[in-house]
Amino acid sequence: MTTATALKITPGATKLMKKYEIYEKDIASAVSEQLIVGTGKGGTIKKEDLSELISCVKKEYESEFKLLAECAVRLAEGVK
Repeated sequence: MTTATALKITPGATKLMKKYEIYEKDIASAVSEQLIVGTGKGGTIKKEDLSELISCVKKEYESEFKLLAECAVRLAEGVK
């Protein structure tokens, strides 16, 4: 039987996770798939370790915002 290692996350990384609505289970999954590697002491996830993920999330937010803006313009123009 294997035991799960507790995920260690720095306060800075936690703050970014809250800001970008990233859940601990998502980080745990990314760590298990080796998409994120904790570079802190004992494998702790630091905010720097999340930089690539945060970049992807920002791009997703930008595309969602553009789509919402386009919809708002169409609604303002009366186009459905």
